[in-house]
Amino acid sequence: MTVIRRIADLDELPEGTVVVGLDPQATVVIKGSGHWIDLSKPVGTTWNVRTYVTARRWGFRVVAQPERTPK
Repeated sequence: MTVIRRIADLDELPEGTVVVGLDPQATVVIKGSGHWIDLSKPVGTTWNVRTYVTARRWGFRVVAQPERTPK
């Protein structure tokens, strides 16, 4: 299991990636439109700062990534 702890590594993940935090709450966020979104929170809100703090403090692991189409 690869643990992501760097903000730059989170930012490099493709749109549609789902990650789960290794924090006590097991925070789940999905990357959409360049932002990190918590689907259990109000629509239209982004959770970038919380996601970055969680990454630095506990780390994340990728649970799902969209398939990349060959070019």
